[in-house]
Formats: sequence, structure tokens, C-alpha cells
Amino acid sequence: ISGKLRDLTAPSGRKIKNVIQTDADINPGNSGGPLIDSDGKLIGMNTACMGMGVSAGVNFAVSVDMIKETVTQIIANGTVQHAALGISYVERNPSKDEAEKAGLPYVQRGVVVLNVSETSPAYEGGLRGADVIIAIDKWPINKPSDLLDILDHYKPNDKIKISIMRNNVTPLTLDVVLGSFSSNVFSKLEREQLKQF
Repeated sequence: ISGKLRDLTAPSGRKIKNVIQTDADINPGNSGGPLIDSDGKLIGMNTACMGMGVSAGVNFAVSVDMIKETVTQIIANGTVQHAALGISYVERNPSKDEAEKAGLPYVQRGVVVLNVSETSPAYEGGLRGADVIIAIDKWPINKPSDLLDILDHYKPNDKIKISIMRNNVTPLTLDVVLGSFSSNVFSKLEREQLKQF
């Protein structure tokens, strides 16, 4: 192990936090295999390698603690449940010119909401497009990537308070009950077979 508490970005754009950096040889096709210590104990699951050149030999594994949490959900219902608001948002705060051209609020901190699904918990709580989320409960949001980091502290059906700016006026506080986003791991047939097994 050459490092701990590293962050990795998945192809979906979602951050994978607290991964283990290792110099154990991991090649394409090794993802999902075990990372074990010298006593043969599982400490993680091989996840990614940086590739060739300067980064050759820099590899990453998801910690066993994260695996336990995820596997428990997969065994229970074949999916991993993540807390969700049901919004789309600007993933990088635009410059003043970009905001003006796109008709979006110009902000130096926070998350600019683009769209709120009418069937989402965020819509039910009063969040609307062009609102700027500046905090969730005790956590301030300085940049868009903070949003997913903060939501990782919650589970579906948790109640949160969202602080927003609307039309650049005094912040409003909205009460929202979080929904869920499911990552399907198995098909319906595979889940039925797993239950029988």
C-alpha cells in the first residue's frame, strides 16, 4: 500500500472516495479481484490502474469497509441505493460571460440547478430550475462536486434542509425528503435465481 484515502472518478463521473493506492500489479481484467495483505486477509477489491508512462504501477482498490456496505445491499435486493434529489445541475460554475449567454445565475460558490423533475423529492420540497444550492444542513457547498460528496452522508428517505439563493435574494431554506437512485447489479431473473440459491 502506497497511499490511503485517495479519490477516484468513475467513468460515470461519480467520485469513489477513500480508495487504497497500491503498487501491487493490476492489469486490465484484474478489476474485481481481491487485494490481500501478507496474512491473506482481504483488505480491498482491485478497481483501476493508471496505465503506462509516469503513472505505471499506480493502482487502486476499493476498501473492504466499502465492499461490506455495498454487498449487504446487493444481497438484500440486487441493487445499491444512493440518496438522490432528482435534479440536473451545472457541473462547473460558469464564468460571468458564460452565465450571461446561457441565461443562468452567475455564482462564485454553490451549485446552479438546471432542471428539477416534477416527480422528484426536490420539486416536492420547492426547489426549482435556476435556484443556487449553497448548503445542505451543516455543510456549505462551494463547488458543484461538493453536492455528491455531501449526499454520500445520507440515505434515501433522510430529511434534509437545503439552503438556496433564488433570484440572488436572501437565502431560503427548503425541507426535502431524499429519494433514491438504484444501481442495478443483477437483472430480475438473476435476482430470482440468487434468492433461490
